[in-house]
Amino acid sequence: DRAQELNDESLAIRRALDDRWSIANSLNNQGTVYLDQGNSAAARSKLEEAVVLLKEIGDRWHYANAVNNLGNAARAQADYETARSLYSESLEINHDLGDGQALAYLLEDIGGLDAAQGQAEEAVTLVGAAESLRQSIGAPLPPAEQQNLEKLLAPARQVLSTPAQEAALETGRGMTLEQAVQFARSATARST
Repeated sequence: DRAQELNDESLAIRRALDDRWSIANSLNNQGTVYLDQGNSAAARSKLEEAVVLLKEIGDRWHYANAVNNLGNAARAQADYETARSLYSESLEINHDLGDGQALAYLLEDIGGLDAAQGQAEEAVTLVGAAESLRQSIGAPLPPAEQQNLEKLLAPARQVLSTPAQEAALETGRGMTLEQAVQFARSATARST
């Protein structure tokens, strides 16, 4: 489609200029487009290359973002152990950087992973914590991303009663940032 064509053109120009930072960001953008299109294999390939370049460059913020996106690609491929490891790494970097919006995305993404693995209450609790964090920093989840989150949470919502969902959401909403990060650390430490 047109977005991917433009991303391919941009990447070709950046490769010709040997602009490694821009190459990495083009790859990250391509990876997220592929994820949105449901092509997790292509996404993973692009994101793996972006992660390598960003690590070499030393750009922690963009690296952490690409690692999170790579975790999403791994989760989409049901490679849950890799996804947990990647989310854990991104969580620590973003916590160190104090990036509340990135942390909110991570709480949601880890919640999606928990939902996929039958950790329903934990999944909804993480989403409640993300909601609270988003409210405190004024960064609501855009509607299209809210729809994607609801799809990720569907397995959890199917097994939890409405009162259990509300209780888990309230537990998450009541967490401080540090409590939410610790809860997410525990989630990423679980074996698959």
